[in-house]
Amino acid sequence: MYMSHYLPYNITKQAKKALMQEMSDFDKSNYMNMVSEYIRENNTLHTSDSDITLFLMTCDESNKDAALITAILSDKYNVYFSQSKAEVIADNEKTILHRHSSYELMYVLEGEVYQNIENERHYYSEGSGCLMNLNTRHMEEYSGCYKIIFLQLSPEYIEKLRNATYLFEEKNPFLNNFFDDHRHEDNITKEYIDFIPTQNLSWLKSNMHKFFDKLFNEFVNPSISATYMINAYLCNIFYNLFSKEYYIDTPIRIGSEPERLLFEQITAFMIASHSKVTRKMLTDKFSYSGDYLYKIISKYTGMSIYNYSVELCMREAERLLRTTDLNINEIAESVGFHNYTQFYKQFQKRFNLTPRKYRLHRWPTGPRE
Repeated sequence: MYMSHYLPYNITKQAKKALMQEMSDFDKSNYMNMVSEYIRENNTLHTSDSDITLFLMTCDESNKDAALITAILSDKYNVYFSQSKAEVIADNEKTILHRHSSYELMYVLEGEVYQNIENERHYYSEGSGCLMNLNTRHMEEYSGCYKIIFLQLSPEYIEKLRNATYLFEEKNPFLNNFFDDHRHEDNITKEYIDFIPTQNLSWLKSNMHKFFDKLFNEFVNPSISATYMINAYLCNIFYNLFSKEYYIDTPIRIGSEPERLLFEQITAFMIASHSKVTRKMLTDKFSYSGDYLYKIISKYTGMSIYNYSVELCMREAERLLRTTDLNINEIAESVGFHNYTQFYKQFQKRFNLTPRKYRLHRWPTGPRE
């Protein structure tokens, strides 16, 4: 397969050779099965063990055997594979609203894409983009031919970038505030930034594409100073995106302040209850209709009242397993589960291990703070 026909950039011969060498033994079917299993097990939060991950997706619907070409590059691995048109359609049907454990920047190199952001559709044309924080659920809706790049940056990497560059100085307080949300465990703000270009497409291809191109090449064929170069190219990308000369950046915060305050109060009440909380308990406590309370919880978590209550109970159970000597049944009762079978079922669904195995595998030396 002639790789550069599909990728968005004219990558160097050395980078092409390095990527093809690394992908020569790659088994696409195993990878796709792994992804499908992951989506089934963890369908709202997509996690990554990499500081920075770059996705290049190129779609050409006229090529039935390789309609979508995807390259996934990170500081830990590189993956390159193609999917047929039938596989692309099947995968699109499985796509659901999700969020990431990393900040995600989407940038449209060619074509167009719709983003379903918290159940509202947004259109992004060539040269535009969107930066999501960790709490914002979204889902891409693709059609036609397109070339799109996704950059996922872990909170830890953002901290390194902040300490290593001048980009995040006081002259750009909004960017600082946007990247502050991960510092607070109880932060539930859903926020994203739209970037609409003020320059023509030729300028974008000469400038923005140049930095993405260089970034791509550093992952595939890293130089001796790759770490510093990657930081530099990312800073240039963000500098351009937040420059009024090149882009109109529109920050959007989902939900009103009263809604967020109510959700925080609901969460605090559920945590303090140390038990499953019903719709009636919430209506009695907050004097709102059950339907409205359901809407608020669903908006901020994507869960029903029952599922969110169980999620908080499982978090507390995990903490007790980690920090106390209580036996499993005592922990189940302390979080409101008198049916131990149901507790085991919910815990295993959440952590993919039974409570006993979780305690043994994760903390074999005993409880710790």
